[in-house]
Formats: sequence, C-alpha cells, structure tokens
Amino acid sequence: MSGSEGRWWRPALQLPGLAIWGLAMLLGSAMQNPRPPLAQDTGILVALIQTRTNFLTGVAKLIEFWDGPQATPFLVVIAGILIFWRGHRSLAIIAVLMTALAWLPGHLAKLLFPRDRPGPMTQPVYEVLGANSFPSGHTGLVVAATITAMFVLTALGHRRARIVAALVGVIWTIVVGMSRLEVAVHYPTDVIGGIGLDGGMALMLWPIAAGLNHVLARWPALADRH
Repeated sequence: MSGSEGRWWRPALQLPGLAIWGLAMLLGSAMQNPRPPLAQDTGILVALIQTRTNFLTGVAKLIEFWDGPQATPFLVVIAGILIFWRGHRSLAIIAVLMTALAWLPGHLAKLLFPRDRPGPMTQPVYEVLGANSFPSGHTGLVVAATITAMFVLTALGHRRARIVAALVGVIWTIVVGMSRLEVAVHYPTDVIGGIGLDGGMALMLWPIAAGLNHVLARWPALADRH
C-alpha cells in the first residue's frame, strides 16, 4: 500500500463528501413534514404511471428485496468473506465496516426528517417497510457499495477495474433509483437524498478506511496473505 493510501485525511475526497452530505441533509430538512411534496416530485411519479408494466414492477419488487434490509446485510457479509478468503484479511473487515457506516446516515435521516410516502395520486404499487420516505435507502446503498468497491480495488492496485466498478455502479444506481420511482414508493428528491447522504459519507470514510486498513494490516492475524 502506498503512503498516500495510508493517510487518514484527504481533503480532495472528504471536503466534497462533506459538502454533498450537508446538502443532502438540507434537502431532507426542506422536504420533511408538514411541508407538502413538491409539485415536480408528484408530477414525475404521476407521469411514470403510464410506463408501468408487469415486467418493470416485477423487477422493482426483486430490487426491493435484494437491495434492501432483508437481504443486503447478508450480501455485504458474504462479500467480506470472499475478500477475506482471498487473503486480504484487514481489507475484508474494513470493506464491511465502510459499507455499513456509509449506509447509516440514510437510516438516521429517516428519524430526523419524517416524510410521508407518496400518496394515492401517484398510485403506489405496494407498501414498503417504514413510513418515512426520505431518503431512498436502496439507492443510497448502491452508491455506498460502489464507492466501497472502488476503495477496495484501489487498495489492491486494480485502478482500471476501479473505473469499471464506477461505471457499473452509476448504471445500477440509475436502475435502482428509477425502480423506486416506477412503483411510487419514493419521491425523486428521496432518491437524490439517498445518493447524497450515503455517497457523501462514503467519500468521507475513504481516507479513514485506508488509514485503519494500514494499521490493521500490521497485525499478523490480519496481514495480507498475498
């Protein structure tokens, strides 16, 4: 690992991350009850009603489960186990912690900024866990996992693969975000908030994760086996 990756403080990552996170928090404050939803928010969801098909709603339901709290924690742990099994022991622990901590702000924002789910006008396809709409935890998780994957690949020296991970992550973020709008379980501003909260936090955590990985890798039990 290079010296630059062992730093705990990298303004080029953390300052933009803090700014993105702060703007997302301000968005949540502006969208919370008792303020009514923006006309643009509702208008987009109403317009998407015409695009619904059985296939799209079926895909949205799959995403609801596999990218949500029912299955995601297990998938994150499995990914960590695979990294550990490949011999990157300290990195495996850091990757799991980084994903979990980056996902956390979205859950806290649901408590801080209560907001009702889209109403009958948007014809929601089904009900989801939790009454608070802001932010979209599913979308935020994809961004957090993408940035964590880029961190892991950077730590392993796979810089070209990091670009591929970023492209795949952007596409998957769009797919997941649109799926939440297609079935009207979130407003567009919820999706934006999820991206900002969890993405901003992941950027702030990157240098801290690199520094912690540098420290843990010195322990014989957690040293890289390759």
